[in-house]
Amino acid sequence: MIWTGATELDDLLSGQTQIQTRDTRLQFYLEGNIVIRQSDTVLKAARAYYDVQDERALLIDAEMKLFIPQAETALRVRAERIRQLTPGAFHAQRAWMSASHFGKPGYRLEASDIFYEPRVINPWVHAQGGWVDPVTGQFDDGQIDWMTTLNNRVMVGDTPVGFFPYLSSPAENPNLPIQRAAARSDSVFGQQLRTAWDPFHLFALDAPESLSASLLLDYYSRRGPGAGLEGAYDGEDFFGIGDKYQGEFHGYYVYDNSRDNLGLDRRSLIPDQENRGRLLARHRHDLPSGMKFFGEAGYVSDRNFLEQWYENEFDRDKDNERRLSLEQTIDNLTWSVAGRVQINEFENNTEWLPKADLFVLGEPLAGSPVSWTSHSSLGYAHINRADLPTDPNDLFIPLPYYSNVEGEVLMTRHELAMPVLAGPAVLTPYLRGEAAHWGEDLAGNDFQRLVGTAGLRGSLSFWKVLPYVQSDIFNLNGLAHRMTFDFDWSYTDSTEDYTRLPQYNEFDDDAQERFRQRFPFNTFGGALPTVFDARRYAIRTGAGSLVSAPYHELVDDLHVIRFGWRHRLQTKVGPPDNLRIRDWMTLDLEASFFPRAGHHAPSGVDFGEDWGLYSARWSWLFSERTTLLANALYDTFDGGQQIWNVGVLNQRSARGSLYLGVRQIQGQSLDSQIFTGSFSYLMSEKWVATASTAYDLEENLNRGQSFGLTRIGADFLFHIGAGFDPSKDNVGVAIALEPRFGPRTPYSTQMSTLLGVTQ
Repeated sequence: MIWTGATELDDLLSGQTQIQTRDTRLQFYLEGNIVIRQSDTVLKAARAYYDVQDERALLIDAEMKLFIPQAETALRVRAERIRQLTPGAFHAQRAWMSASHFGKPGYRLEASDIFYEPRVINPWVHAQGGWVDPVTGQFDDGQIDWMTTLNNRVMVGDTPVGFFPYLSSPAENPNLPIQRAAARSDSVFGQQLRTAWDPFHLFALDAPESLSASLLLDYYSRRGPGAGLEGAYDGEDFFGIGDKYQGEFHGYYVYDNSRDNLGLDRRSLIPDQENRGRLLARHRHDLPSGMKFFGEAGYVSDRNFLEQWYENEFDRDKDNERRLSLEQTIDNLTWSVAGRVQINEFENNTEWLPKADLFVLGEPLAGSPVSWTSHSSLGYAHINRADLPTDPNDLFIPLPYYSNVEGEVLMTRHELAMPVLAGPAVLTPYLRGEAAHWGEDLAGNDFQRLVGTAGLRGSLSFWKVLPYVQSDIFNLNGLAHRMTFDFDWSYTDSTEDYTRLPQYNEFDDDAQERFRQRFPFNTFGGALPTVFDARRYAIRTGAGSLVSAPYHELVDDLHVIRFGWRHRLQTKVGPPDNLRIRDWMTLDLEASFFPRAGHHAPSGVDFGEDWGLYSARWSWLFSERTTLLANALYDTFDGGQQIWNVGVLNQRSARGSLYLGVRQIQGQSLDSQIFTGSFSYLMSEKWVATASTAYDLEENLNRGQSFGLTRIGADFLFHIGAGFDPSKDNVGVAIALEPRFGPRTPYSTQMSTLLGVTQ
């Protein structure tokens, strides 16, 4: 049935008008297999009324399919009745919705009412008619699609698993309050149930578009209940001055009535308390004129909480701090002011109350070829030496370069350099000087030091192009070889020995310091060999010698010439009309020569040998998918380190990745050769397998295995896995159910994680 005005009806019947204007009054009532397409939205119904002029509709026994670009998938809404209220806005009654393509999804959200509407989130952009994001290149009209649902039931199959009276969030959010759930079992935590929930859905709050959060509710049979909140946020124009900001927060509490198992000789440690947890918040704010603000607040309940409950973070991430800093970069000048206060008495750390730094890099002097680089710093510092563990079985030897001292720390370091062309070579003589003052040394006395360095660095490059080198097997389309020789000769003299200095500026994170505190006990019976003196070796490698080095304490008398020989073999890849250059093979060789070895080296950093610090780094991108890797670091003195590793990495983003490698660590009485292997593989469109293993070939010891299998369903990712950690004597199994969002592509977050894809 068609309704229209009498004039328009005459035109339609006469065939004079085939295209109606927007002002034409036109309404339809239809029955049967009805399909209405509006851009990326498809409406289907058994009966429908549609007003073309006002773009309003009423659909009975209907289904709506909405494509959500942010989620790269379509959202289905099935309802007894769907009303189109305005262009792009809909109201569904007695409905369910799901991202599944199945006629009856495995999981869905049922609701009495579902409202879908565009919502303006950036009024300024929307008022201007939109803009093109310079980062993504995508058009942004200043609004997003928003979903609000009432009287909700989460259904798995035909079973309700949750009720929520009100949910409201951006449409790309699947509107399911549960984000993930996992059941695990092992000998450290016992039987475990770990769940993550959307707090905005649970408490019927509108979710901010720039904020994501997870409410953690867990239970551990050998530990106790746990709960936490974590999330991240970002945004811009907070102050209306073109500023941008981002941050993250983590909080967790657990009632833990068991002992910690940290591996090997630390399998049964008594925690300091039963109420354990952590708080962490980090914020970054980018302001106009190159100014940046950083803030961080961290708290950990006890000495071993992070290592037991967040082992990967403890091993790899930065330390938890309480710190505020403001910095600005103007051309080649950078200044910063920072304050840092004590966090945990069980860690070595330095309070700065406050500290200011000024860097000037490569400033030409009065139009001359001489450039000036400097770093000046002043602050008031208080070193906190880590407290002894309360459990005597927690091995601990205090680090000798930390002491409970405090005082002013003043330093200024300058370098003058003048590059000179000597034929094809570039030679740069330089002079470097430092004056520093510390309010207290390790003995609590006032301490001053002057350091001077004279040096010469240079480089000489050669290159050759071989355009006719072609090979389909080795993926070669022409070959260019660039080779560079470089050296850095320096002679450094200090008025005072570094061993008198406390380490005000830390050079290790907490995990490394924790290892150093037990290393003398569990490996050498209590006495640390000289070759493992961390600061002595840092000076040997030149860690603190650069003008901008963050730990200026690490310099002393040293005469050294460092040599480098670097190679780059490059070829062209890509379509003929858009070729690009990439490295095909790289090789870097380095060595150091100590002319004063065996004569007089007060700091002893040469260890009595003329040559040392031999290193090599090699990589061969054999094909677009396969890379061969090798690295080595050798020292020649008695008990020196001999470290190397070789491996092969094969990565096929659509199918998975594979790594096989061997690593040797040898020094003094240490000797270990560990074979590691890991792979992830998409066996079919429905199954992904992952596995890893490690074995010490030298000690004939198993270092651990893990295996996982994932079923890729239309509605869920179902994970099952097992692992063995010999150091903790821990066998674990896990089952996890994760709602599936978006398409199955290697570039979606869920699949990239499974396939080991580096984005």
